[in-house]
Amino acid sequence: MEPFNSKKYFSLISQISDDFKSSAEYRQAVALLFECWQNGGTVFTMGCGGSASTATHFAADLAKTVIPK
Repeated sequence: MEPFNSKKYFSLISQISDDFKSSAEYRQAVALLFECWQNGGTVFTMGCGGSASTATHFAADLAKTVIPK
């Protein structure tokens, strides 16, 4: 087994993140969320088990960016 190489690992994670952020699907999702916000819409999230936790976290992240201070 090859020893763990943290530099290689973090380089790979960074590349995956960059690829995702430049993908058409990511840009489309951001555009849809922004359009919903502009039109005063509502975003519903849902999940089952661990996915429910992820859905709740996502909803909280969305809410904290649009609540006026």
